[in-house]
Parts: sequence; C-alpha cells; structure tokens
Amino acid sequence: MVSVWIDLVVWTNGVSYHWWSGNTSARGRRLYAYSPVSDPLTAARRVAVRYAELRGAHPSSKPVEEVQCVLPDDRRPVDLRGQRFTTPA
Repeated sequence: MVSVWIDLVVWTNGVSYHWWSGNTSARGRRLYAYSPVSDPLTAARRVAVRYAELRGAHPSSKPVEEVQCVLPDDRRPVDLRGQRFTTPA
C-alpha cells in the first residue's frame, strides 16, 4: 500500500493494483480503478493521470510551496506535459 497524494492510495493483492477512481456509485459508494500487475507501465500511467487530476484539485499547502520555492529547478515537481509547476511569488 502506497499513499501517493490526497485521496490516492494504491494497493495490490498480488494480481492487480487498485485505487479510487474519483467516482462514486448511485448509492454513494466509491468506485475503484484497477490494473493488472502484469502490466506495470499501464498501471503507472493510469495512477499518474489520477495523481495529476488530484494535484490540480488540491493545491499545495503554504509550507509545501515554500519548500518547493527553494528547490533547484531540476528538483521541482513536473506535470505530465513536462512543464514545471510554478509557485506564487
């Protein structure tokens, strides 16, 4: 089990990886996405897409932004298009 970001925990049962898709059923229950462990590249890509969705919806806290401001450019977070996230001045 790995906590990737707010509302993104990925776990495996040895056969597949699972994480919350961000959707809920008509009854309000969480719907989970999965990907087989035999295809880790696809699983990683799908988790990265979900991470990007969540990161855009949950801005960093002030302490995280302050730390990122002092990181060298090559250590700053990158979005999936390869662009560097900028922090407000």
